[in-house]
Amino acid sequence: MSRTGLAALSDAIGENYASLGLTQDALPIRAIVAGGALAVLKFGTRTSTLDVDFALDAPQGALEESLVKLAATDAVRRVNDGNLGHYWFNPAVRFYAHMAPYGTTYADALAQGEVVFETTHLVLYAMPWRFQLFRKLARMSRDSRCGLEVRATDVQDAANILWHMREKGGREVTFEEVCGWYVDPRVRMSKEAAGLVADSYREQYGGSFVV
Repeated sequence: MSRTGLAALSDAIGENYASLGLTQDALPIRAIVAGGALAVLKFGTRTSTLDVDFALDAPQGALEESLVKLAATDAVRRVNDGNLGHYWFNPAVRFYAHMAPYGTTYADALAQGEVVFETTHLVLYAMPWRFQLFRKLARMSRDSRCGLEVRATDVQDAANILWHMREKGGREVTFEEVCGWYVDPRVRMSKEAAGLVADSYREQYGGSFVV
């Protein structure tokens, strides 16, 4: 995915909004995004990503599925250098965004107000940085405990978020702080995984992520 694919999706929304069950007054669609999309659209640490993880508000599940189908049409997928996958625009992150203890993620993202892509028919907001960093570290911790290789892109994304939070907040955050942001009994944070992020953050941004 690049901006070209998103622009094509926006055009398709404008042409097909009625079949999506929308009126013109309901446009633009406001989605929240995380992961690789932000590496491309916000931080510039990747030139493209295979997919865009997005979510709409909790009651908009049917619209999410309609957007997935619209994004999978040939008219949208074939604008990129090489076809986009059929599931390149997908709501995989919805599962976490709307479950306890993360249930206000959509509203929090809109309140945070960091727009990373904006057209007449589609606006993408960065998911809350706390949510993203917590979930990144949770996945890295799981992979580390299971003996799997921690994804280099996850390490990079987490370092990007730490830098951005420092720039906005004027201070560093610590691993202990991050662990306290949400109470999720399914998550077991790993200092080993956090150490990978700390090393990357220090090397790239000269920052300190105390573990």
